[in-house]
Amino acid sequence: MARTLISPDNSLLRNVAGCAFAIILIPVAIVAKLVITPFEKPIERSPDDVLALLRRFQDGTADDYDWDDFIGIPISDVELEALRAEAALLNLPFRSEDLDRLHSMIARAEAIVEKRRAT
Repeated sequence: MARTLISPDNSLLRNVAGCAFAIILIPVAIVAKLVITPFEKPIERSPDDVLALLRRFQDGTADDYDWDDFIGIPISDVELEALRAEAALLNLPFRSEDLDRLHSMIARAEAIVEKRRAT
């Protein structure tokens, strides 16, 4: 059974402790992120990897964690990064217009794969 830090079901003391914890933790997390951000490197993904991920999102075999990993980590390749950035504008669960955009991104990823194989 999961318990939340702040809830009407908790005692006053537990809610006060939860508020204090949140007040301390949030600034620490923000500072840590600001310190770490300059050292983050874009991930190396191949066009085939991106295409496979997009297809998994299309057919529903990828989960929310896969989506978060895909849209949350920049890709070093400029063309693939453009696809990732566009995907970041979509929200789960996909609506019909999101699926249309996803189909378009898959077609572009397929074109990138073919272009790279030809060279």
